[in-house]
Amino acid sequence: MNHLNKLLLTTVIVGVISAQAAEPAVMSNRKTLLREVEAVNSQWNAAFNRGDVDALTAMYTADAIVMPPDVRSLANSDQIRSYWKYRVSSGYREHNIDVVDVHEEGRLIYEAGVWTATSASADGKIQRYGGNLVNVFERQPDGTLKSRLQSWN
Repeated sequence: MNHLNKLLLTTVIVGVISAQAAEPAVMSNRKTLLREVEAVNSQWNAAFNRGDVDALTAMYTADAIVMPPDVRSLANSDQIRSYWKYRVSSGYREHNIDVVDVHEEGRLIYEAGVWTATSASADGKIQRYGGNLVNVFERQPDGTLKSRLQSWN
């Protein structure tokens, strides 16, 4: 094996070892991010399920955009509060979000998820709802996450 081939082989081996060494750190950060997003979702679900519209509204940035499938986009806190007040008063309960994937870029965290909820029909039968969710969180100066853009179907 000549000198150039040895150098090339050494470079490849060092690259593979470096990539393998970095992988656990990336996985650890991803697990930490996943736990953080799950905790925010848990707080959101709890506020929704107890009908706490003020707590829900506080989980959005001041300039958040919420894009429900059934109305025009909501572009301020008053619109967001009114929408969730209507939804909560309509009898929706047992809201849950399961994270499918998370990704972080700078101060933004992207969540893909699946949501479920129930409500009782006029005859008392439980109706189940669900769909896909995309949530873009913005990390606040205090480290907390607030939703900046949210849409679901």
